[in-house]
Amino acid sequence: MNVSELIAILQTFDPAATVVVATYDDRSDVHNAVGLKLDGVRAVALRPVTPKVAWFDPYHGAMLYEVEDDGTVAGVEIG
Repeated sequence: MNVSELIAILQTFDPAATVVVATYDDRSDVHNAVGLKLDGVRAVALRPVTPKVAWFDPYHGAMLYEVEDDGTVAGVEIG
C-alpha cells in the first residue's frame, strides 16, 4: 500500500475516529491496540524482509519490512 491508497481508505471513515495500530499478545482472547501520535509520523527507508514467524501472513496483502538507513523502499512510519 502506498500513501495515496492509505489516504483514500482513511477518507471513508469518520474523521473524528481515533487511529490505532493492532498489537498482538500471546493470549488468543486479547486484542489490544495502540493509539498513534501526530509527532510519530516520519519518512523512513525500508528493506523488504522474508517473514520467518508463523503469525505473519503475507497472503492477505501485508509485507514485512525492516527500517534501515540504506533501505531501497521509501516508507512512512506511523507510530
